[in-house]
Amino acid sequence: MRGGQISAPMVGAMMGATQVAGQPAYGATQVMSPTPSWGPATAQQSPVTPGGGYPGQPTRDQQEPEKKSKALMWWLLGIALAAVAAIAIAMAVENANNNRAPTTVSVPTIAEGLSAEDARAQIEAAGLTFEQAIDQDSDLDEGRTTGATDPVANTKVEPDSTVIVYVAGAPGQVTVPELKNLSEADARAKLEELNLTVGTSQTENSPDIAEGNVTKSEPGAGQPAQEGDEVILYLSTGNTTLPNVVGQNKEGASAQLANLGLGTIEWDTEESEDATPGTVVRTDPEAGDVPQGQAVTLYLAVAPEPTETQVPNDLVGKTLDEAQLACTGAKISCEPTSEEASDIIAAGQVITSDPPPGTTVEEGAYIGLVMSTGPAEGGGGGEGEGGGGEGEGDPVFP
Repeated sequence: MRGGQISAPMVGAMMGATQVAGQPAYGATQVMSPTPSWGPATAQQSPVTPGGGYPGQPTRDQQEPEKKSKALMWWLLGIALAAVAAIAIAMAVENANNNRAPTTVSVPTIAEGLSAEDARAQIEAAGLTFEQAIDQDSDLDEGRTTGATDPVANTKVEPDSTVIVYVAGAPGQVTVPELKNLSEADARAKLEELNLTVGTSQTENSPDIAEGNVTKSEPGAGQPAQEGDEVILYLSTGNTTLPNVVGQNKEGASAQLANLGLGTIEWDTEESEDATPGTVVRTDPEAGDVPQGQAVTLYLAVAPEPTETQVPNDLVGKTLDEAQLACTGAKISCEPTSEEASDIIAAGQVITSDPPPGTTVEEGAYIGLVMSTGPAEGGGGGEGEGGGGEGEGDPVFP
C-alpha cells in the first residue's frame, strides 16, 4: 500500500508472510491477499509476541518495569530505614540533653529581712557562690538582707557564679571582699577602695595557690568591717605540706595524700624487720614542706627474706657456755633441753643438738642441746675424771 501507514501488527504479519513466500524481486510491488488466504502460510510461522520474543519468555519491555519496581522498593526501604535511624538519634540526643547538668541556673530570690547565713544557704543550694556586701543606706536591722542581689533574682548565670547579697549595715561598715588567688597588689587595691588598711602580710603553704598570691585574709571574705580596719593578707609560699604517713596502710596513706597538690604518687617495697608488712616504712621525700606538684614515692614494708646458717659442727663435747658462744656466732640460739648419761661425754658437756650439728637452718632458729650427766650409776669408768670406780679411774678388780 503506497503512501499509506502500516500498523505494527500488520507489519509483523507481512514479515511472516514474506518469510514463507520468499523474497520478492527488488523494487517489485507485493500484492496483499485477503486475510483468509494466509492460512497455509500462517501455519508455518512461529508464534510472534508483540515484542518480537517467544511465549513464556519476558520481553525487555516487560523486564524494565519489573526492574524499576524493585529499585523503587529498595529506594523506599532505604528512606524508611534512614528515617527510623534519624528518629532514634534524635531521641538519644534528647535523652542526653535531659540528663545533662544544666548549663545555667537562676539566681534565687532573697527575701528582705533574712540573716546573712540564711541567704548564704539559699545561694549555695542553687549551686552558686555567696558574697556579702553592705548597704549603708538601708533602714533594716544591721546584718539583715535588703532583698537586693547582684545579679538580680531570676537572672540566668553559670553554675558556681558569684552572687552578691546586700545586707543592712551601719554607716562606715563594709564587707571584706573575696581576695583568694589574687596577687598581693590586686588584693591591696580592692581593700583600699573600701577604705580598709592592709597589715603586714603573712605566708603559708597551699596545695593550689601560686606562690605570692593570696590564700586567705583576716577578717575573712564576707565578714563585716569598719572603714579603717586592718586586714591581714596570707600569701602562698608555693609549697605544700607532705604529712607523715609512716605506719599507715596503703589505703590510709593514699587518702591522706589526696588533694594536697602533689605530683605523681609512686609505690615501692622495702624489707623491714620491725614494721608491719603492708604499712608505710618511709617516704621520699620525707614529711615536711615540698614544692607544689612534687612527686612522692612511698615504701611499703615487706618481711625480709630468711637467711640460712648452719648448726656448728663442733658442739659435741663443748660446755654450755662454749656451745652458746658458738651458736651466737652462727646467729642461732642454743639452750639445754634435756640431759642424758654418757660414758663418753663428761658431765656438763654437749652430747648432741636438735637439730643435729651441721644442719642448715634459718638465722635466729632455736637449737636444743642435750647435755651429759656423766656415766650412768654403776657403769664402768674411763680414764681420769670420766671413770666411774674408785681411785683415779683404774678398774677395780676383786
